[in-house]
Amino acid sequence: MLNITVNFKDYFVNFDQVYELVTNNNIGSNTLLIDTRSPCEYIGDDMDIWGGHIPGAINMPWNLFLEPPQTNRFRDHDEIRKVVDNYGLSPSDDIILYCRTGGRSALVWFVLTELLGFSRVRVYLGSWLDWLNHGAPIKRGKEP
Repeated sequence: MLNITVNFKDYFVNFDQVYELVTNNNIGSNTLLIDTRSPCEYIGDDMDIWGGHIPGAINMPWNLFLEPPQTNRFRDHDEIRKVVDNYGLSPSDDIILYCRTGGRSALVWFVLTELLGFSRVRVYLGSWLDWLNHGAPIKRGKEP
C-alpha cells in the first residue's frame, strides 16, 4: 500500500496569511500575489463591489494559458513560458494565486507547478470573495 502525506500549507493560504502579507507590505518583495481574473474584474472601474483587487496584486488572467479561441486546450509549452517570462516570474518565486472563488487560480497553479515546474505556488483558499467577506481593503485601477 502506498502512503502519501500531503501538507495543506504547501498548496493553500488563508485570509490571515494574505492579510498579514498585505498589511506588512510584503507583497512584491518576498511574495508575489497574482490575481488571475480578467482585467475588467481586476481594475474594477465599471463594476460594483465585485471589482477591484487585493492591494499589491498583479493581474495575470488565467485565459492567457489557453489557445484562442476557447478550445479548452493549453497553449504549447513555449507559448506558456513566454507568458510567464513576460510577467517576470521565476521558478524560485513564492507565488500566491487568487481569483473570485479559486477555480481559475487552480488552473494557473496547474500551469505553473505541473507544466513549468515551479515549486512555491499556493492558492488563496476562498480568494476574492473571502477577501471581501472580511471587509479587507481593496484597490481599483491598473496599478497593483
